[in-house]
Amino acid sequence: RLEASAYAQYIGRWSRLFVPAVLAAAEIGTGDRVLDVATGSGEAAQIAIPFVGDSGLVIGADISSVMLAAAYARLSNGPFLAAVMDGQSRLVNSDMALPSLRRVADPDSPPSKG
Repeated sequence: RLEASAYAQYIGRWSRLFVPAVLAAAEIGTGDRVLDVATGSGEAAQIAIPFVGDSGLVIGADISSVMLAAAYARLSNGPFLAAVMDGQSRLVNSDMALPSLRRVADPDSPPSKG
């Protein structure tokens, strides 16, 4: 059984240490979209929300509906969208990974060819 609070306590500590630097290095700013693959309880997504502001969007994707429910409960007042997706297995097949993840982050993007 998954315990979102235990996950948040353990993983959240590490996310708070490095995610701000990753977002800054990626030059994430107001109005941007951020896709948090394997969002868990939403620690990294919570850190990203102030970067994107109210005009941006943070999408938390996770295979676990329990974790997504915890993330949504914490972040639903901000620009956050929860998406059930096994993004990690998508990354195994690189030809499939980026188009699949892009469709989640940008539903208006053109479909990939192939």
